[in-house]
Amino acid sequence: MKIVDKTKDKKEEQWQLGDVLKDNNGTVGLIVQDCMQGYHLINVTDNSIFTDEYDNLADLQTNIRNLWHKVNAKLAIE
Repeated sequence: MKIVDKTKDKKEEQWQLGDVLKDNNGTVGLIVQDCMQGYHLINVTDNSIFTDEYDNLADLQTNIRNLWHKVNAKLAIE
């Protein structure tokens, strides 16, 4: 998978299921929903999952928005 970071000025972001996020260290994450309807951020950089689970996207964004920002990305399967 290739991730192209086309980050622009950080604005008021609305995160959605499937969005790609990046932190200040360059770690890339993907917002997913599990079978129990919980929201998680999967670490795409090293294929692991962060342990925090959120009941809704607003809670996820409120808790981690100071560390993560949304990036424009395309999923390329080769």
